[in-house]
Amino acid sequence: MDGDWKLMPKGSILFPHFVMLTTIRYQVQINRSPKSSSDCSEYNNAIIHGRPLFSIRNDHGDLEAKLPNNLRRMLLFRGGEKGKVDWEMNLNTWFSILATRVQMGITSITLASDLVAKAYANLTLVAPNFAHFTYLPDPVCARLAMGMMSDMWKLGNIKGRSPSDWVGKLGQIYSSGLCQPEKGDFGEVLAALYFLLCCVMLRRGLDDDLKTFSVDLDLWFGLLMNGGNTHATNTPATKRPRKDKEGKQSSKTSVTLNCIQFCRNHLRSYETDWSSLGDQKLLRQLYTSGIGSFTFAGCPAIDAVLPLRIRKGTSEKYIPCLLSIKSQNYFPHEMAQKLCHENEGPSRKLETSSSVHCGCVWFQCPIKE
Repeated sequence: MDGDWKLMPKGSILFPHFVMLTTIRYQVQINRSPKSSSDCSEYNNAIIHGRPLFSIRNDHGDLEAKLPNNLRRMLLFRGGEKGKVDWEMNLNTWFSILATRVQMGITSITLASDLVAKAYANLTLVAPNFAHFTYLPDPVCARLAMGMMSDMWKLGNIKGRSPSDWVGKLGQIYSSGLCQPEKGDFGEVLAALYFLLCCVMLRRGLDDDLKTFSVDLDLWFGLLMNGGNTHATNTPATKRPRKDKEGKQSSKTSVTLNCIQFCRNHLRSYETDWSSLGDQKLLRQLYTSGIGSFTFAGCPAIDAVLPLRIRKGTSEKYIPCLLSIKSQNYFPHEMAQKLCHENEGPSRKLETSSSVHCGCVWFQCPIKE
């Protein structure tokens, strides 16, 4: 009852409201004693930022053995662990993998129920004719979905498909009316998928198992502006961290991006002052867990935030990469410049003692509907 709090003894400590409770990232606070610490990959370090069950399994050394079964669940498969998974003919399975990485929007109550019951989706709102759902931050599920978006990746008897296949299915899903984006147009989702696919192309050259998440920012921008064509860039498709002869990290400065999944952030703390987006603890958490964040619906200037890391030797700091996504048929150079100048004011509020600078980069996304 709303008035029951008045009857509680003075000094009582109230538990948080149930909508504020979550077990995601719970294992970060646990004193962990994993059986095996041989895996020092970014993927291994990110697991504690997701579901506690996956983190506990990883500590006990049996997570990898369970991954094929986890992937079958993401593909809405009910058969045995060794059965063949004919997922390519079911549009709902493509939808499940895409939504794991880019938050596809709202869908029918029937499909949302299927995703919650069989996959790893979370229901947030039920309306008379549709349902809102979301995928919470989880590096394990996001890495499996990332692998499915590469035709060079395989887990058990399940093989991934090429990036172009996923782009085509994204258009087919929205055209079929299976779902609709939360903000009303699919430019945000399309751009997020394009960003992630370009990252996968770079990661494939770094690590066949896709356990290395960080990619060089310059190479990523090069792919973005050349339609994901590695042969069109002036730099190689891979760029491993530079080390000196003793195996130590190089003293040269590197700027890297780490994002394997987009999640929705409905907080409005930065609606009028963006300084909170420069918080080092927030950016470090986003970077370590591989999360990009969509902003709240109606945010006037930016649509998403990606974490960047600047590293020189043993020192490092984090800065936000702010994305403003425009979904329109004609976007001339002059209009892009005008929009960038209009957003210079609020971007200055991101400057901190470490002198964070914000700039604008625009390009035409080569993916067509």
